[in-house]
Amino acid sequence: AYFNSLVKASMKLPPSDYLQDVVDYLSPRADATQWQHLELQGLADLVARLDQGEYSQVLAEQLPNLPAEPFCALAAFLENAKVPSAIARVLLTRLDAALADNDKKLALHCLRALSNAQGEGFRNQALDLVLDSGIAGELDTLAIIAGRCWRELAEPARLGRYLEIIATEQQDPAVFHQLYADLVAIPLLRPHMLAALR
Repeated sequence: AYFNSLVKASMKLPPSDYLQDVVDYLSPRADATQWQHLELQGLADLVARLDQGEYSQVLAEQLPNLPAEPFCALAAFLENAKVPSAIARVLLTRLDAALADNDKKLALHCLRALSNAQGEGFRNQALDLVLDSGIAGELDTLAIIAGRCWRELAEPARLGRYLEIIATEQQDPAVFHQLYADLVAIPLLRPHMLAALR
């Protein structure tokens, strides 16, 4: 759905008819609990067009009020988009709240959505919040960090914390070896990874 939306947006083709349903749903007058009729293509169209019109502002205003299901669907598309600062602020707030509520699913969706935020500070804050949380040592969290947040691991202290969490929280040494192998293969991280093991 998202690839289709990106192609249409880049070629200046009209979006699907489902986009209007999403825009209507995000209006302040709409009932946030009535999301079941939304199509994924409409959500993808909205995210692919965040740089057009008022879509970014509308999403930033309504994102705090969305139930988990539509929020997570939007977050899945946002992880592939350049997330504007206004939306990143909301995602960071929701991440902090999800971690406080021990809502791992919502927290990981927020982290993934923030992994491509335009502001480096948002990405760093998000990763630091997760690394300081109770979900930091879980396998899916560690994998998401390695797969989506690797740029932020170029900071030596943050990388050290990440590697220490893997070493202390994961009982299976294969997890450490696989994540290490994945990260050391990234040119930006290679010198940091080698230095961390010394």
